[in-house]
Amino acid sequence: MSQQRTLGLLERIEGGRWMRIGHAFVTNSALFPFFDAIRSISSNGVIRYLREPSHYFLFAAAFVQAYGLGCRRRQGWRRLAFNLVGPLIYTLSELPLEGLGFFALPSHWVYWGFGLLMGLTEALQDFDGVRWRQGFLVLQSLIRAMLFAAIYYVAEVGPPIKVAFAWATLSHYLGASDHQFIFAAGGLLGLLLGIAEAQSDRYAHFLRQAAHRLKQYADWGFGADLVERAFQDPSVLALRRVRRTILFMDIRNFTAWSERESPATVAEMLAGYYDAAEAIIARFGGSPPAFIGDGVLTRFTRPDDAVAAAHSLRETIGDLLGAWGLSVGIGLHTGEVIEGLMGGQQTRRFDAIGDAVNTASRLGSAAKPGEVLISGETLSALEAVPPLGESRLVRAKGKKRPLVVYPLRPVAPSPSAREAVPHSVAELGLFS
Repeated sequence: MSQQRTLGLLERIEGGRWMRIGHAFVTNSALFPFFDAIRSISSNGVIRYLREPSHYFLFAAAFVQAYGLGCRRRQGWRRLAFNLVGPLIYTLSELPLEGLGFFALPSHWVYWGFGLLMGLTEALQDFDGVRWRQGFLVLQSLIRAMLFAAIYYVAEVGPPIKVAFAWATLSHYLGASDHQFIFAAGGLLGLLLGIAEAQSDRYAHFLRQAAHRLKQYADWGFGADLVERAFQDPSVLALRRVRRTILFMDIRNFTAWSERESPATVAEMLAGYYDAAEAIIARFGGSPPAFIGDGVLTRFTRPDDAVAAAHSLRETIGDLLGAWGLSVGIGLHTGEVIEGLMGGQQTRRFDAIGDAVNTASRLGSAAKPGEVLISGETLSALEAVPPLGESRLVRAKGKKRPLVVYPLRPVAPSPSAREAVPHSVAELGLFS
């Protein structure tokens, strides 16, 4: 299954775009339309509610607002602006129909006030970080609860209220004990729900941090692509027989050099060596390399990618190690290996074993300083034959017969020399 068809692991951890849009819709932008729908239906009935186009404009504006809020994870003060998108769209759509009388309806002021308060608290969450995030979540929950109380107040008052007398009207309204209960109960419910949401957010933040770290650790051993595929289908980690091109590289005279240098110098050199090798191997699609002392072992699905990586490793690593008076030898061999998750109950690694791995190691050890040796099996699997030097025989430990190997030329040959370079496996006489 391709990565384009599936959510990536990080998307699943943090929530995909449509999940964030849905969350913004049900917890923020759709609250006023839903509460207003309950108010309108309880006062005028379902049929009249459905016949009024303003309600459809209201929900459309809420969706646009949720889409803007959910498209990006962190937006800072943009979240304040996006929280006002719904009220703005609704206002612009209703003004031609209602004129300035639109502003006389208290529900419209409630809508703008709710959007402004939610926008401020969401924007401050992004800037103040996790330390204050839980407090703003509690405040948001209180705002949601008080929105319900405000809509109830608007439904009870009924006729349009002049803004100048809004506070006096509210004070008179709260004089009734049942109205006090609605506001007090709504505030207490919002506070309790906010505390619960803050606790859940704290736990979710810890899980996100742990998941990010675990994914990073998994990427180091498995590679990001394999982690993604294994998350979709764990069977990709099962042992199976596959054909791979193995690349082995090690540093010439490393032991003697390291005995002369301080441990800090050796560690510094190896760190740069590992970083450079890892970046090149990843660029050409190799598996996460195994670092064994001064040795680097990796594998490729396509032999041509392995050859391209070997060229780049020789050039880049050669320049890097030249400052230390060192050089590398590289060996490539293609064959069947057993690939999959290997190890004991406590320690496992996605790895490959087989004769092809051993042979590549032998070729890497047999290569001269700055030389890349490829086996006949690798050469026969290439789609494009690279410039090669003269073949020679290499006796490898565990092999009954010497191996025919071909050194890769480090630079493109001249036109006259190119005519002497074989362009097919048959011309090399591998099977004669």
